[in-house]
Amino acid sequence: RSYAGRLLVSTFWFSVITLAAVYSGNLVAFLASSDRTTPFTNLEDVAQQTDYQIGTAEGGSPEMLLRVGPSPGLHYKQICPEMKYPDQKNMVSKT
Repeated sequence: RSYAGRLLVSTFWFSVITLAAVYSGNLVAFLASSDRTTPFTNLEDVAQQTDYQIGTAEGGSPEMLLRVGPSPGLHYKQICPEMKYPDQKNMVSKT
């Protein structure tokens, strides 16, 4: 039993254990993840949906963008009134 033989066998088993760990980790990640798809893909779909509450950081640039809107053809101004509920549950404060 030579030193080179032991090194070769040790390297082989280290590689096998590493590959098994990577495979099992990827398998667990694949099985644990679910394909979540949102019912909207663009701003028009967001403006028309009623299942989700829309919110941003209060006073931030996303809120200002939705309040002012860069162009009249987009649905920014339809989304902004939906963001302001009386209890402000969907708005995040800056603190």
